[in-house]
Amino acid sequence: MEAYEGVLRTLAVAVALFGLYGCVNDGTTRAGGDDGSVCRIIPPESVGNAATAGLVAAAADTPVTPKTTKRPPEFVPGEVVVKFKNAGATLAPRSLELGALGTTSLSDTGRRTSGGEKILRLNSVGARAADTGALKDGTLEAVEQLKQRPDVEYAHPNYIFRMFANSPDDVCYTQHKQWSLLNNGAGPDESPGGINMPKAWLRGHGSQQITVSVVDTGIVAQHADLNKSNLINGYSFVSPNRGSNPTDSGDGTHYHGTHVASVIGAVSSNNGKGMAGINWAVHVQPVRVLGAGGNGSFTDIADGLRWAAGLPVPGAPNNANPAKVINMSLGGAINCSEVQGMQVAIDDVTAKGALVIVAAGNDADDAGGYTPAGCRNVLAVSASGPTGALAPYSNFGSAVGILAPGGDTSLPDGGVLGAVDQNAFSFYQGTSMATPHVAGVAALVLSRFPQLSPTQLAERIKSNAIPRSPMQCLQPCGSGLLNADIP
Repeated sequence: MEAYEGVLRTLAVAVALFGLYGCVNDGTTRAGGDDGSVCRIIPPESVGNAATAGLVAAAADTPVTPKTTKRPPEFVPGEVVVKFKNAGATLAPRSLELGALGTTSLSDTGRRTSGGEKILRLNSVGARAADTGALKDGTLEAVEQLKQRPDVEYAHPNYIFRMFANSPDDVCYTQHKQWSLLNNGAGPDESPGGINMPKAWLRGHGSQQITVSVVDTGIVAQHADLNKSNLINGYSFVSPNRGSNPTDSGDGTHYHGTHVASVIGAVSSNNGKGMAGINWAVHVQPVRVLGAGGNGSFTDIADGLRWAAGLPVPGAPNNANPAKVINMSLGGAINCSEVQGMQVAIDDVTAKGALVIVAAGNDADDAGGYTPAGCRNVLAVSASGPTGALAPYSNFGSAVGILAPGGDTSLPDGGVLGAVDQNAFSFYQGTSMATPHVAGVAALVLSRFPQLSPTQLAERIKSNAIPRSPMQCLQPCGSGLLNADIP
């Protein structure tokens, strides 16, 4: 798997704030202030560590062609996740004959996930044990042998998932707006890619009775535009140093979780400073599951997902503010059927009453082959650009529930604006940016209709989508473009 979404190559400029939509150029260039009174745009190399993957440069109307090959999914070498049919079952010591490692054995690490899965470790010795390739092959062989045991419900490697990120592309234009929040249309102060936020704000601005958990890289330690009353205590599930501090160190993460959270409503809105969030009042809860480089294991993600919904997780305190909406701007190119534990975690969270909203992926590929986008009981989101059409990088297909603004940096002003570090903002693109638009709107709807179940909430959002033509979505992109103006 490769990293997909990062920041648009930007110019270090500052632009005066205008109106409710964030930052609009008034014809002057101003120095960036650290109090959030201006919208300070910084280049990607200043946002953590700059990404180095290939650039997205396709035009907005370029036909989307699925990839013909995928890189094999990554996992923790030597670790196997197994769910026994009998919860009290123990692993009897036994030898395994593995072609990659020879004679070896499995031992119980003592670690348990919130779903009751056990984490086993291959005990291999000799020269082949130091060969990462052989250890990976041996892990896959051990999984297959465990699957044949009658006492095993399922087994799979401890897969690694990543934030869906695209690498830097183009420049940051000094004339810009938060186009994704404008009313949908072609008139003044409208955008064909807008989701009708001004109309939606006439219905309400949100409520701090609603919690949205952002299961991601955590949150930046300080930012002048972050709204402390909208941010509530979260937790870090990044092993081995789990704990109550979900701060994003920015080590190769580009402050991805902060960018996502700011779109939902972690920032102060309608205050004459910085940017506007979809919700002016909401509780945003950072749940850190992705560490350095934006990577995270299945075990950490599954535990973070359950904790976000208020389910118990071994070793972690109970979540006093369970979420009704969970944003997962992450994933991997592997079928959900191969990560049974993820499907079980999602089912548990749904049964608890939380809607799980996930990124479709950024490979211009069928989202059905990705996790969690291809899992049941999720609302998978494809990405559109400022034209309102499916973005050239976005995944698509029958697994997708809805299309939402993710940005297209091949177009002028095409990125999605969000908060990063250094009291600044930056333009990103990706289905990671589309997902928080849907999560933000879901929270707005729940603030008016808190009795809605996850299924009812998802259907309410999809049934009010703005229809797309075959030319706007050359591949299936869900029920249409997100519309925040939901009655």
